[in-house]
Amino acid sequence: MPIGIYKRTQKHKEQAIKNLSKVKKRDSLGKKWKENIGKSIKKHWKTKRKNWKHSISTREKMRKSHLGKKQSEETKQKKRNYWINYWDERGRKEKRPQHDRWEYLFWKKKVFERDSWACQFCGKRGHLGLGERVELNAHHIKGWAGYPKLRFDVNNGITLCKDCHKLTHYGRKNT
Repeated sequence: MPIGIYKRTQKHKEQAIKNLSKVKKRDSLGKKWKENIGKSIKKHWKTKRKNWKHSISTREKMRKSHLGKKQSEETKQKKRNYWINYWDERGRKEKRPQHDRWEYLFWKKKVFERDSWACQFCGKRGHLGLGERVELNAHHIKGWAGYPKLRFDVNNGITLCKDCHKLTHYGRKNT
């Protein structure tokens, strides 16, 4: 097909008018069309909800009864184990966290020392015991997942306080 700008013929104009009339006709159905869609969605949820043990109102009452209560350590551990197994079944490559390896800890310390234990954005200092305590993070300039060869390169790291680190990732401050 040749490249270029094509003139609209009478046939094109007639087709466009025809399509517009279809849109107007569908919009004139308005409420009736929306009600039918709403009914079909409700019907779908009623049929798909057969395997749920409790009704919506009962689940809401159960949710409210659990608000403010703390879970036991045993329950927390069960939930942790559930999610570990959940992700292992779906293809987790390694169980151990990458950031606990000695290479990462060594890299992190070198980045902090190079930057004099100070945030490079706002200048807050940490680890000296002077003034307020500031939690520092070592941030990868080029991402951990995207650049595996630069993971432990000191020049690929920068020291940031917790607030500035959140700003770099999410665009918001910790409040």
